[in-house]
Amino acid sequence: MGKNSVIGLMYMLQGLQSDGIDVTALLARQGLSQATLDPTADINLSTEIELFRDLLQQYPDPLVGLKIGDAIPWSSYGVLTMLISTCKNGYEAFRMGVKYQALTFLHSHMSIELEAQNTLLLLRPEPMPEDVRRLFIDSDIVGTVKLIRDIQGQLGVQGHPNEIWFPYPKPPEYRTYEQHFGCTVKFDQAVGGIRVPNAFLNFPFVTANSMANEAYQRQCDELLRQRKPLAGVSGRVTAYLEMFVGKFPCVSEVAGSLGLSERTLRRQLTQEHTSFQKLLDEARLQKAQRYLQENRLTIETIASELGYSESAAFIHAFRRWTGQTPQQYRQAMV
Repeated sequence: MGKNSVIGLMYMLQGLQSDGIDVTALLARQGLSQATLDPTADINLSTEIELFRDLLQQYPDPLVGLKIGDAIPWSSYGVLTMLISTCKNGYEAFRMGVKYQALTFLHSHMSIELEAQNTLLLLRPEPMPEDVRRLFIDSDIVGTVKLIRDIQGQLGVQGHPNEIWFPYPKPPEYRTYEQHFGCTVKFDQAVGGIRVPNAFLNFPFVTANSMANEAYQRQCDELLRQRKPLAGVSGRVTAYLEMFVGKFPCVSEVAGSLGLSERTLRRQLTQEHTSFQKLLDEARLQKAQRYLQENRLTIETIASELGYSESAAFIHAFRRWTGQTPQQYRQAMV
């Protein structure tokens, strides 16, 4: 995962703003503003996590993920919207959604399982810090259900999924989820899931167009080629470490999150000519440089954000990484 389109974030923020949340202040605390967000750019997952972690601290609403997911409209997916609308039927639309899921705003990996009467759309969450995990899971599942409903709206079809799964313990607010989806909702599942009747997937799209569909597929293929995901296990470790501030996970915790033993992780990193400590240093350096460029945080605060108990340890590490002190680096950026 590593990056997502800024467009998705813009719609999420718009949804929060309509709910009375001060998104201007929320963005400002991350050194961002609505005026400077570039809709053609991508945003690092680590920045999204910091933004929504701050949101949960300022507005501790356990249902905020539902509001975020509901704020993403059908039209926001760009060329993928056109590709889906020109498919033959719902099943082909599902298949295209899975194939080009990197062009969506998901923080989960999506796959399909076919059943006798239903189709199960599975969403396996990416490794995520626990304090924001539920928010991103809710956002992904609600956003996907909303997309399905938007497709139904295009067809003039009404209906609900048969069942929704959530991969976390049953919360006190579980009845709100049942009311929101209008179907059976199960918690404590291994993965997220949306079970949809096959009757809906077999319904022909009145906007089907095979020639246009092929053209949109070529455009989606080109967009995928333009993306440069981090490669190998080192890329997965880097993407995971980018999510954290304050206390970074140790190598055994990272290995467990990636489904590997610590020994296997270290061996694979050695094969890629790197090490866990080197990747951790690089993740801290990138965050430090971003914080220093924003010029709004003290050296002591940055040290704490990077997991150092004392600013002297951070200053020493930064000099080792760059040959400069943090203050020298900051002055050079002015």
